[in-house]
Amino acid sequence: MQEHHNGQGITPRRVITTDESQKLSQPKVCSACKAAMYCSQVCATQAWKVPKMANSQTHKDLCVDNKRHMLRVPEFEAVLAQFPWGRVEKDGSFNADIARGRYKVLGGKGFGFWSHRGGPLAHLPSGTMAEAAVSGGTHGRIAQQIAKFFDYVDGTPLLETKHLTDRAGWKLEPELIPFHTFSSLWEPPRLASKVTITDWDSWYSWRRLPKESPAALIMDFPMSVYWLLVHTLQVADPKAGSPDGPRVQLKVHYVGAETELNFLPLFAELALLLPYTDITVVFFGKAVQTIVSTAKESHPKSLAAQASPTTPIFSYTAPEESGAGRIQLFLHGTSDSWTPADADATLSAYGVPSALVAPNAGLGSYPSWFPVILYAHQMQLPFGVTEYTEQSCETQQLIFPRILESEVSMPGSIMRGIPGAPDAATTRRAASKNWEYPIEMNPFQRPGQRPVPTKLPNVPSGFAMRVVGK
Repeated sequence: MQEHHNGQGITPRRVITTDESQKLSQPKVCSACKAAMYCSQVCATQAWKVPKMANSQTHKDLCVDNKRHMLRVPEFEAVLAQFPWGRVEKDGSFNADIARGRYKVLGGKGFGFWSHRGGPLAHLPSGTMAEAAVSGGTHGRIAQQIAKFFDYVDGTPLLETKHLTDRAGWKLEPELIPFHTFSSLWEPPRLASKVTITDWDSWYSWRRLPKESPAALIMDFPMSVYWLLVHTLQVADPKAGSPDGPRVQLKVHYVGAETELNFLPLFAELALLLPYTDITVVFFGKAVQTIVSTAKESHPKSLAAQASPTTPIFSYTAPEESGAGRIQLFLHGTSDSWTPADADATLSAYGVPSALVAPNAGLGSYPSWFPVILYAHQMQLPFGVTEYTEQSCETQQLIFPRILESEVSMPGSIMRGIPGAPDAATTRRAASKNWEYPIEMNPFQRPGQRPVPTKLPNVPSGFAMRVVGK
């Protein structure tokens, strides 16, 4: 580096030499774990000793675990490789926008179920990012500015008076659509209790879809919920109901919904997957509150404007030959998330849930999750999530006991000011329980590595994790 001095003897910047410029243009990959990527050897050396942000781990801390996580790469590559649209870029990532563009279903408003906010932000700038923006944090301000360029509001289809039909929503050739409305041309799938549906291959076969269909690029949301309920939490079972017995009752609270609001009719898939079951799903989140508030103010006849604890905004019943499963979807628009503060009112309005689910939750990244995590442990409420990375899940395995211990040692440290919070004895019992937090690869992940500066498996809903079990 050469120092550049101004006339006052100050050094405001440094000029990079030609040799250093060449070095910076050659990205480096950690030779030990083969996962971490750096713009230069200088950055790699710094990352080994210096964390990216306060209280986070250095690469030295993570390298050994990264090496273990990298063993899963072939499994994740195989998920994408089964699809003819699964092109892998030079850096190993998958560009879902290119795949969607091939089918002319890329864009904001007006693209049916494929309508989306777009942009590089995985989530709305809420929680930690929003807090940082309010307090003047650089990352939060950047997130807010980026979001302005992608101003499509998640849930915009709910400002209409009717849900989109299969054909209008999918905007694909009929043979590529997983229909929910059937006819002589498009027969309903076999009874789900008679087949085994454990991954995309078996689902595509059951739905009689060719792998050319890009359905997996948005069906990962309802299918991940199915996996969490049936496998991770074991609160549902395709074989539990029968045509002659009482119908199975299943209540799900879906926390942190955003993109899902653009294609709620796709959750009808759960009624096909769970025969003879009555399913209630209540969606919570900042985006839910925003769209309901907007609807009631300016679209009084819209679907979202009708949202209430007694009025579902979507209902569906599967054909008799598929088991006549029924599902009703509700929007909780009176608060911006599922919180212990209004748990009593929520449980009274919608009933005690069979489970909480939260796809791509980021439980360890947003402090607003901590009271929910604690409450689920205290009340032993089944709670399952998906996350982008295994590393994130393992970090949470360390965080959850600390949350419980903190509330025991300093009562009210997390639940302070929350009406109806469980008492100290309940918290001590929860903290003394030997909790396990199993992590596994989610077979219904959205296929393809995200374009992020790491070679670790990092995909939407890539990993399923049980936070609280039965």
